[in-house]
Amino acid sequence: MTLRLGPEDRRRLVWLLALFVFMLGCRTIAARESSIAKASAATEELARRINANNLAIAEAAILRRRERLARDDLMQVSGGEQPAVSVAEFLRRLEYLAARLRLSVVSVTPSDGLPAQKSVSKALVPLPVTVLVRGKFRSVVRFIQETTRQRTLTGLESAQLMVPSLPSASAAGLDATIHVTLYRLLLNVADVPAD
Repeated sequence: MTLRLGPEDRRRLVWLLALFVFMLGCRTIAARESSIAKASAATEELARRINANNLAIAEAAILRRRERLARDDLMQVSGGEQPAVSVAEFLRRLEYLAARLRLSVVSVTPSDGLPAQKSVSKALVPLPVTVLVRGKFRSVVRFIQETTRQRTLTGLESAQLMVPSLPSASAAGLDATIHVTLYRLLLNVADVPAD
């Protein structure tokens, strides 16, 4: 038995095939567009994560630099240096400062303690020092200000200005007696001295 199609049936069959091909193409295109949209969304998410990671890396580098600076600052006052070394370095800086301000350092005397010494934690060890300098008023005041701006942890306890009693010394200006306390920070509990 053979199927005979008339011209009208053939036309309908061609349209039906064309419709089938069109629907198949639409479905394929929709699937591809969905894949492209998913790939685009994944690419945008990846770009967002890359930007967030780059920002986190930049912030981590800044934090590492700040940590290094803080560690260096702590090492300046920590128990890593012996007391004699930290005092000697402080005195070298004071001598340089006095020379720059045209002052003469008359004496530097370590003290056993100050009358109204502040209480400090066990990890912060005070080293009191008395410095006597001679020079012009402005230079003396500047010296007192700069004393606590050294790279060691320093507290200015008191400063007394007076005119020297010797006539030859009075031509040089004023005498200033400065009581400062150098502090050493003991970072390890084992370094804290026993009471």
